[in-house]
Amino acid sequence: MKNFYTLVFCVLFFTFKSQTYLMDNTTVNLTCPSTSLFYDSGNSGGNYSNSENFTKTFTAPAGSCLSITLQNINIEGCCDDLNIYDGPNTASPLIVNLNGNIPGPVTYASTGTSLTFNFTSDFSVVRPGWEATITCVPSCSGPQVPGTAALTSTNNCASTTVNLSTSGVTPLGCGVTYIWQS
Repeated sequence: MKNFYTLVFCVLFFTFKSQTYLMDNTTVNLTCPSTSLFYDSGNSGGNYSNSENFTKTFTAPAGSCLSITLQNINIEGCCDDLNIYDGPNTASPLIVNLNGNIPGPVTYASTGTSLTFNFTSDFSVVRPGWEATITCVPSCSGPQVPGTAALTSTNNCASTTVNLSTSGVTPLGCGVTYIWQS
């Protein structure tokens, strides 16, 4: 009987605490604490489509921030792009531009209540896209370095200096990892 109650609890917890979202032109208002799954338009088992241009914004309640962990990023390297912005729209600061085949996990965090994603694909090649987990967190991790920043040394977290290079993975020591591509 104990196993039955454990199973019911787990089903109810994940049913009400976790949502799945696909890349499209919508805004999602999350509640805290929460963890949601986020996929390209092809969902977890399919490819995204040709000629896509979608912008999706995730927003947390006031006083909360967002963290996204991307796994299995596989986007056409030459012509398709996933841009992540630190704010409510594409005029917000660019955190990173992603394309190509990038091993995960890769985590980015907002400095405020919103993260905006813009995905564009061209007319020819499609790939599996990405799978991600978006987590609403009660406090912000601090300023982030945009993925397009000049290659310099910079201090992103208290007492953490990051020396950037033209390739490789740079752990920041505060829960954020960037993959710098040349």
